[in-house]
Amino acid sequence: MSSGVRFDETYDRGDTDIARLSRAWTSQQGALIDGLARLHENDAAPGARFKYVSAETQVLGQVLVRATGMPLADYVSRKIWGPMGAEADALWVLDAVGMEAAYCCLSARLRDWGRLGQLLLERGQRDGRPVLPADWVEAGTTVRSSDAHLRPRVATPYFGYGYQTWIFPDGLGFALLGVRGQAVFVHPRLRLVMVQTAVWSASSDLALGRERDAFWRAVVRAAERM
Repeated sequence: MSSGVRFDETYDRGDTDIARLSRAWTSQQGALIDGLARLHENDAAPGARFKYVSAETQVLGQVLVRATGMPLADYVSRKIWGPMGAEADALWVLDAVGMEAAYCCLSARLRDWGRLGQLLLERGQRDGRPVLPADWVEAGTTVRSSDAHLRPRVATPYFGYGYQTWIFPDGLGFALLGVRGQAVFVHPRLRLVMVQTAVWSASSDLALGRERDAFWRAVVRAAERM
């Protein structure tokens, strides 16, 4: 999330970059890769600052499809979803040409989201067998000293950022966060995983976000007293 590309991530409006990109699957208008091709202006130098841009995740998905020669869902199923022991298939929305919206809209059972959190907690292992490289999990859930712009309370007023993970301040671990409140929380030191489902009326709600954070902090405090 540091390419510097000019992109308006504002949700809940139809005239923003994220809305135009998402029409490839919300209304089957064109293809996601065509939306990416229209993004050719920067408003910051690459690597200079953090800015959450869904198009960057879509680029990663497109690259992975080209590199592996298989649909993104098939690759994830073979490399992660199956090996981690998911109990059910997940559902991923597609554009008109069959490309997954890599940046969003993966629907899965609550327990399987918990299994994904547990996989990250176990540094990529399941029952002692490697599913993901441990060093990749470590790199993806922490901030390197050379990436000062990604640190908590620097990248954003609160969170830092890893590889698609949000890094809490104050040693509270990391999280996978979706719009409208759904989240997977992981605290490696205390070996905690918490999954929260939600359907906030708005894509982002600061008051509810503070309540969710307070609840996670209370869970952490309770675990520390055990």
